[in-house]
Amino acid sequence: MSVSLPEKTYAATPSEVFKFIWDSTRDRRWFYAVMSLVVIAASICFVMVPVEMKHLIDVITTQTPSAANAGMLTWIILLVVGFRLVGSLFYRSSGYMSAVMVPRIKAQLEEIGLRGVLAHSHAFFTDQHMGSLVRRIGRLSDAYDRVHGTFYWNILGSIAVCVTITIELLITRPAAAVLVVFWMLFIALSNIVITKWKTPVDEERSRIQNAAQGLLADIVSNATLVKLFAQESKEATAFHEGLAKRVNIERIAWFRADHGLTASDVSAALLNGGLLYLALWGWERGQVTIGDFVLLQSFVVMLIDQLFMIGFAYRDFIEALTGASEIVGVLKSKVEVRDVKGAKPMRVTRGGIKFSQVNFGYGDKRILSDFTLDIAPGEKIAFVGPSGAGKSTVVKLLLRFYDANKGKVLIDGQDTSKVTQQSLRENVSLVPQDPSLFHRSLRENIAYGRSEVELEEVIAAAKKAHCHEFISKLPLGYDTLVGERGIKLSGGERQRIAIARAILADTKILVLDEATSSLDSESEQLIQEALQELMKRKTVIVIAHRLSTVMGMDRIVVMEKGRIADMGTHDELLGKIGTYKKLWSIQVGGFQGA
Repeated sequence: MSVSLPEKTYAATPSEVFKFIWDSTRDRRWFYAVMSLVVIAASICFVMVPVEMKHLIDVITTQTPSAANAGMLTWIILLVVGFRLVGSLFYRSSGYMSAVMVPRIKAQLEEIGLRGVLAHSHAFFTDQHMGSLVRRIGRLSDAYDRVHGTFYWNILGSIAVCVTITIELLITRPAAAVLVVFWMLFIALSNIVITKWKTPVDEERSRIQNAAQGLLADIVSNATLVKLFAQESKEATAFHEGLAKRVNIERIAWFRADHGLTASDVSAALLNGGLLYLALWGWERGQVTIGDFVLLQSFVVMLIDQLFMIGFAYRDFIEALTGASEIVGVLKSKVEVRDVKGAKPMRVTRGGIKFSQVNFGYGDKRILSDFTLDIAPGEKIAFVGPSGAGKSTVVKLLLRFYDANKGKVLIDGQDTSKVTQQSLRENVSLVPQDPSLFHRSLRENIAYGRSEVELEEVIAAAKKAHCHEFISKLPLGYDTLVGERGIKLSGGERQRIAIARAILADTKILVLDEATSSLDSESEQLIQEALQELMKRKTVIVIAHRLSTVMGMDRIVVMEKGRIADMGTHDELLGKIGTYKKLWSIQVGGFQGA
């Protein structure tokens, strides 16, 4: 049964995103420490350049030319060149280190993102837009890329410059140092206030951007359907409306950022004037040289540049973290179905299945009520009934896509909620009504779920599923790529590939969910013959709407409103007045009327 529930949203604060990245890359902290030391050293070297230039100017303006003074100037010039050269080398080394490590860390975070998303249950994916979800995973590594560059080369480097300048001024010009400290505190406070004011807008922008990207992916992935119903204009308009929302929220974000820049511009002009006034006051008293003027002006330029850089970088830093808010919210959220502590692998030797007083519902809607059924090893069971009766839900509980609200599901006496999900699903083969294929080769799709399978085994399974015939006619044969979700194949061909996959898996339990519904009559007959041979050694559950496909089952379970309404063989059920006979009469009558 398909139930439409509101799409669940996920979010994390910037600090939570930063902590997630920090915790997820704890094995890289040595790299962070070395990067910090290198960037700080580079910043200190660059601050020392104007300090030595001040000494150079003082010597030139206060001393007479001489060999001794020329030697002193030569030494100062060497220091200027040395500090600049060493600072540049430190910065370049941080770049080389980042070139080696950052791509690895980004890949590491994307892998963590994928593993975390795949850990969620079937229910999670039914509530999410796949295109948007893919984009969110990418934003985690994008966020790290921006955070890394912003932090080291903008925030940390700028802070190191400002601290070094402040220490130099405290030693030489305490009054100027006090003015600089107050100005930096004002800039820091204003940036914090502006960022807090802007962050909710950034979060909303990220949400709107994800929605727009999801809509775009939805439209493009269903381009054939859009064209079939001539809805190009309508879909383009819907996308335009989504983009209009993004444009509006981005405008608001820009305006709020510029408010902060305006405050910084005004305060920078006041700082410049204040430091120049202090220099003039000292010059009148003979305490300030021309070199001091040059040094203070150099420091003012550096401080303004660095504090502006910090302001920009801090907002970019928070914006980058906000961009990864949704995916981190997903990764930090509770996994709906998880392995219990100490879960052991399932061992299936016979294939007996038991549903014991199982209750289940989606939200407040009850689907199964006190569902109890024993399926003997090797028995072939068919579930039939009207849509919404709970047939597919039974299979989803068997595969533990959901946990039962009450009761147990047992396989060979093992509670499925107490074993690992991986081992459970390795022992059950499912052929769904609408098979999903990867955009990979036919060989890979047939062998999916099996490791180190020889081509001969793949071909043998394909022959049993009667898909070898059409595969062998393709130019690349089993190496042919099938397109996204198998779009290059017909519905019947995709169905036969899925059946070949199940044949190759060769598990004790086989589930067929309308497995022959997409086949033409000739193909269906061939597949039925292959499945009859395959089912001899397995416990089989068949979900079917076409009753003609379940006539040979050992038992047919008739379901209504989440309960077993009747049970028996085809002949037994036709001998009763009930749902099965009514459905049979409708289908047979429909066939005769056709």
